Amino acid sequence: MGGALGMKKSFKLTKKLTTRRIFILGLVAAALGIGVYLGYSWLAWESYETKYKDYEKQTRSSLEKTLQHQVSKQYSVKDKLLDVRRQSLMAIESSREACRPQPATGWLTAVQTYADKQRACQKVVGELRRWAEGLYDSSLDIEFENNLANIVTAAISKSKSAQDPDDWASAQAAWADAASQLAELSTPSDKSEQLKSRAGTLIDKIEAAWRGLVDVNEVEDEAKYSQAIEKLEQSYLDLQALLDS
Repeated sequence: MGGALGMKKSFKLTKKLTTRRIFILGLVAAALGIGVYLGYSWLAWESYETKYKDYEKQTRSSLEKTLQHQVSKQYSVKDKLLDVRRQSLMAIESSREACRPQPATGWLTAVQTYADKQRACQKVVGELRRWAEGLYDSSLDIEFENNLANIVTAAISKSKSAQDPDDWASAQAAWADAASQLAELSTPSDKSEQLKSRAGTLIDKIEAAWRGLVDVNEVEDEAKYSQAIEKLEQSYLDLQALLDS
C-alpha cells in the first residue's frame, strides 16, 4: 500500500511539473511570437517611408517624361494629350492606396510615431495627386483648344482664296460650318466654356462679314463694300488675338 501511495504522489508531482513546463513553454512561445511580430512591424514601418517616397519619385518622373515628350509627325498633340491623361489617371488611382499600411501592422497608427509617418505620406502623396488632377484637367482644356484651332484653321483654309465675288458665298458657308462645328464641341471646364463663347461670337462676326460682302456685291455700293472689308479684316484680327491669348 505504501508503494502505491508513493506512486500516486509521484504521478501528481510529475503532472504538476508537466503542466508547469507546458505553461512556461507557452509563455516563451508567446514571447517569441510577440518579439517576431514586433520585429516584423518595425521592419514594415521602416520600409513604409522608403516605399512611398520611391512611389512618389517614380510616378512624378513618369509624368514629367510624358510632358517633355516632343510632338512630331509620328507623335501628335492628340497622342501626347492622351498619354498625359492616361498617366495622370494612373497616378490619381494608385495614390488612393499609396499610404495604406500593411493590414497586419496598420493598427499601429494608434501610436504617435507611426501616425506621423502616415501623415507625412499623405502630405507627399496628396501633393502628387493634386498635381496629377491638375494635369488631367489641363489636358482636357488643351484638347478643346486644339479642336477649336483645327475648326478655325479649316475655315481659314477654305475662305482664304475667296478673292473673287463669286467665291464669297462659299467663304461665308465655310464660316457658318465652323460655327456649327464649334456648337457641337463639349467643354470640359468653365475656362473652355468662356473660350467657346468668345470664339463663337467672333466666328459669327466673320460669317456675318462675308455675308455682308455678298449683299454689297449684289447692290454694288462702293462705300458699303469698304465698310464690309474693314469689318471682315477686324473680325479676323480679333479671332486671331483670342486664339493667341
